[in-house]
Amino acid sequence: MSEDNSRRESKVGFFSRRKLFSVLGFGSLFAALGALSNGIVAVIFPRLNFEPSLKMAVGRPTDFQTGQMKLINNAQVYIFKDSQGLQAVSAVCTHLGCTYKPFGKTGVPDHRECRAQDLGADDPNAPVVEVFSFCPCHGSVFCRTGEHVGGPAPRPLPFYKLEMTPDGRIIVDKGANDLSDGLSRASGEGVAHNLYLDEASGQMVSGPYPTGEETDFSA
Repeated sequence: MSEDNSRRESKVGFFSRRKLFSVLGFGSLFAALGALSNGIVAVIFPRLNFEPSLKMAVGRPTDFQTGQMKLINNAQVYIFKDSQGLQAVSAVCTHLGCTYKPFGKTGVPDHRECRAQDLGADDPNAPVVEVFSFCPCHGSVFCRTGEHVGGPAPRPLPFYKLEMTPDGRIIVDKGANDLSDGLSRASGEGVAHNLYLDEASGQMVSGPYPTGEETDFSA
């Protein structure tokens, strides 16, 4: 009797071990298949970063003429070029994100004057050229310096850093912040509004605040 019991226990132990090894084997197989399927999915549907780049090429120095105001749609900036160099001004109204009208000397709704002290000029009596832009959505008005002088916009237009690549392309960098003057601090982003890209050195250099006096608005 004890011999039969011993055989039964041995047989039960054998089947238990076999079942355990089978479970482990199938588990390993399914784990391997899962890893393989994840790899296949990753190849077919790779993870993509859809966040927009904060650095964008806007052209080469030869694409801009002195006195020109040029809208770069993909970067949503106006590029201005005068005797001081190049500047990139946001083309988006700081009220609700509309695209405002190009700068000019006419066709602007009611607004206060661009006063020299508002522009950060050393001489509060310095002459100011009447150059403005306005947003058709709700009537916000901006000076060429980016200063807000009318309508509901809560802050000035940001000015962005420009840089030159080794192969001669001009890059606008919307991620660079150097809030070193009153207008840039009020806008909360970008760089000081009296900085220009100097083509010769490829660096941002300080100059007078822009008035728009050199800009050909008829072009």
